[in-house]
Amino acid sequence: MKKKKSAKSQLWEFFQGLGKTFMLPVALLAFMGLILGIGSSFTSPSTIEAFPFLGNSVLQVIFSFMSTIGGFAFTYLPVLFAMAIPMGLVRYEKGVAAFSGFVGYVIMHLSINFYLAETGKLVDVEQMRQAGQGMVMGIQTIEMGVLGGIIAGIIVYLLHNRFYDIKLPDAFAFFGGARFVPIVTAITMSIVGIIIPMIWPIFAIGIAGIGTIINKSGIFGPFLFGAGERFLLPFGLHHILVAMIRFTEAGGTEVVNGQTISGALNIFYAQLQGGAPISPSATAFLSQGKMPTFMFGLPAVALAIYHTARPENRKKIKGLLISGVIATFVTGITEPIEFLFLFVAPALFVIHAFLTGLGFMVMSLLNVTIGNTDGGILDFLIFGIMQGFKTKWYLVLVVGAIWFAIYYIVFRYAIVKFNIKTPGREIANPEDKDTPVTKKGSSYNAEKVLSALGGKENIHSLDNCVTRLRLVVEDMGKVDEKILKEECGALGVVKLDEHNVQVVIGPQVGLLKSQIEKIS
Repeated sequence: MKKKKSAKSQLWEFFQGLGKTFMLPVALLAFMGLILGIGSSFTSPSTIEAFPFLGNSVLQVIFSFMSTIGGFAFTYLPVLFAMAIPMGLVRYEKGVAAFSGFVGYVIMHLSINFYLAETGKLVDVEQMRQAGQGMVMGIQTIEMGVLGGIIAGIIVYLLHNRFYDIKLPDAFAFFGGARFVPIVTAITMSIVGIIIPMIWPIFAIGIAGIGTIINKSGIFGPFLFGAGERFLLPFGLHHILVAMIRFTEAGGTEVVNGQTISGALNIFYAQLQGGAPISPSATAFLSQGKMPTFMFGLPAVALAIYHTARPENRKKIKGLLISGVIATFVTGITEPIEFLFLFVAPALFVIHAFLTGLGFMVMSLLNVTIGNTDGGILDFLIFGIMQGFKTKWYLVLVVGAIWFAIYYIVFRYAIVKFNIKTPGREIANPEDKDTPVTKKGSSYNAEKVLSALGGKENIHSLDNCVTRLRLVVEDMGKVDEKILKEECGALGVVKLDEHNVQVVIGPQVGLLKSQIEKIS
């Protein structure tokens, strides 16, 4: 008999899944942002002046085209969230869920437009910004930004779970099952669209309140964001904080080329696309704050772990450390390094979170203006160096060198002083010729991982984010943490409650998840 999950467990499951669904549109946004960054950098007058051959008309058309295409995800981000959230959260009929998300989002805004028109609150185009209204897919409506897409996506997810397998009388059987989901979505979201204009001021005040707290924190605002993101990372909830700052009023509101834009990342992309000056108050929450830690600090941690390992073990852990450094330095994926010390030395993780927040604060104090999402070398090159000296990219190298020294000294001292069992400090076993840390992501034994999770009958749901498996299990007692870490090569196992568990794998987690699904 299956145990009934508690409300707390169900809430953990929901927020884990919600945070994971954010990654699909954000991943597209990051990639399109790179295209936008390249296009904008090569069409700027200063770049053409420095490299006259780039002024060629054919090249300029190509670069302008890249800027136009790169702005796609930014322009349509709310509807991408409305589709990605139900698609990512539901277990069955995912295509129908995504389709219903689009239907629900559009109908919601049509209903809002109808309400505003009938109540005489629909303003002229010139007054939309002052009235908090804007154009969404050709519909004049309340300017809700990404939050509108999130609201629509969550409601559609709830409707889908309730109705995707509904059985109707024979006369209406054609409309039953999955076909009923977009139908009930259309009805429900039309009502939601009428209600939203009545209650939206409450949402706006709440979000503005969060933004006010951050803004009133002054220079400590970026620090609180950077440190808070790291502290939430072990629980997999950091995506929610990040999305709030990047895409809502909590991350600031500015007028860019006559348009009111909210959210730090939205502001940055709008300014980049429109050729407007980049706002330091927006980039204070973006890539530049991560760079001291991601490009310099965590590689220093890897070097400290290597130098403090037993000489006979260094060869075995070299591959693990190098792959972790490449992941954080190039893509901004930090878990492969962070989870090497998170569980064996939580105090070091606290120091790491503090230094990450401090990196955000220092970059902001220095008025560096490097945006985007990842904080790795690609962002540094495309949004820093390629945008010219006005971004102050050279200061990243200065601060990064200091961060490298601080991280290396602190971590090496702590590992040796307190005999912290980071990889390679264990006594080598002569018979152990292939330890889990030497494995590449593609060689994970899916059957062994599944067995350590208690078998397919123990898994209620299986999903993954960038670096970890996210599971809901029937019996947490069947999950063998020791085997997962020592024999299966997992970097960490995070048990959130009696049903929700995360297994930290690394960048190859998607492949492992697919292999597990095939055998289960």
